Amino acid sequence: MQAIRSHQATSSSAISPTNFVIFIFIKERSMKRRILSTLGIVLAAVFATAITACSGSTCVATTITPGIFTNGAWVQETSVTVNSTSATVNLGPQAESGGSWSWSGPNNFTSTAREIDNIKLNSGTNIYTVTYTNPCGASTTLSFIITVSAPAVLAPGDYNESITSSGLARTFILHIPTGYTGNTAVPAILDFHPAGVNASYMEGMSGWKSKCDTVGCIVVYPESGDSNLLWNGGYCCDGFNDVQFARDIITWLKANTNLDTTRVYASGGSNGAALGYALACQASDVIAAAALVDFRCVTGTDPGAAGATMSPSNNTACTCPNLKRPITIVEWEEQQDTSFVLYQGGVASTGLGLVGAVANIETFGYFSSCTGTPTPDPDNALCETWTSCKSGVTETLCNHQSNSHLATYWDPSDNWNDVSWDRMSTQSLPAAQ
Repeated sequence: MQAIRSHQATSSSAISPTNFVIFIFIKERSMKRRILSTLGIVLAAVFATAITACSGSTCVATTITPGIFTNGAWVQETSVTVNSTSATVNLGPQAESGGSWSWSGPNNFTSTAREIDNIKLNSGTNIYTVTYTNPCGASTTLSFIITVSAPAVLAPGDYNESITSSGLARTFILHIPTGYTGNTAVPAILDFHPAGVNASYMEGMSGWKSKCDTVGCIVVYPESGDSNLLWNGGYCCDGFNDVQFARDIITWLKANTNLDTTRVYASGGSNGAALGYALACQASDVIAAAALVDFRCVTGTDPGAAGATMSPSNNTACTCPNLKRPITIVEWEEQQDTSFVLYQGGVASTGLGLVGAVANIETFGYFSSCTGTPTPDPDNALCETWTSCKSGVTETLCNHQSNSHLATYWDPSDNWNDVSWDRMSTQSLPAAQ
């Protein structure tokens, strides 16, 4: 047997494949087997030692970077204050990739998502706690505190307000009625001006300010963002997303007033009425009823001359695929108008095709599954109402005897505010809305 050269470390913890070198020069087969067997045992010990050293390392917890989305932006904070339980607040903490998240919060809230959108808020202090467990098993906990403080009570009077809607600055006049204290939820009317005039003009024309001071409702006079003061009500006049603007106003009212969210109504004249019909069709989840003057529903396609002969079941000028429920409409028309907004329908002097006034209200009767014939209003000879409709809604047509556009607003004898309020105020959103 020739010599065997070997180098061994003095400590097993220092043994590694790089410093354990053996040169074997041997001819005897049995001795070679014994040496190779010994070598395998030594190498196994080397790798076992390396694994033990790795598994014994410390698992360090990961720092969580906080993130709260409110008022349209993300901030690295763990606490914010908002002024309404309806405020939009998202929670989005950040950590290393991998790992898991576990949330707890008010109202038995739990989640395993990292980011939580539109968290539910209660009045006062809301604490949402998240635990992040990183891939090696160490956990970190962080709490977010969202405080809901009541806004200052607005005194009765007029206010010029502005909000951001669809990325644009939009404005409106807010009228808080006489006797408002903020202690009781009150209904509201969104009153949309005709084309070519502004919110201030509508405030002085429509009569809702005085009526709401009497019955106790908030009035909002939105301002068109268009250079020609037009509203986007359909094929008559596209432009800004004014349906979303109306929704954003309602959100603002919820945050800043004691609003009865089940009793928000739409009103408007001419092009403002076009938007009112669009809201009835596209926002019946937030609009309970509408009273509209001297225009028709134009959410579909221009019917041209065929508008004069259209029936409710084939009224392509007024399509409401997003209508969520039956909705009450109080429609006011100038019965002798043969030009601008033709009572009988057809092509108006503006070149716009419209359905007739009767077909327009009957279209909403069709949507609301109304049956039978309309009943004359015992308190106002100008009006007749379909009362046998689904979900307790009604559909009313009032014919003012004039050929002047929007003359209804200027004739106190028609009592348009009284009739419209009597019809609308009985309507509220279903509990599920």
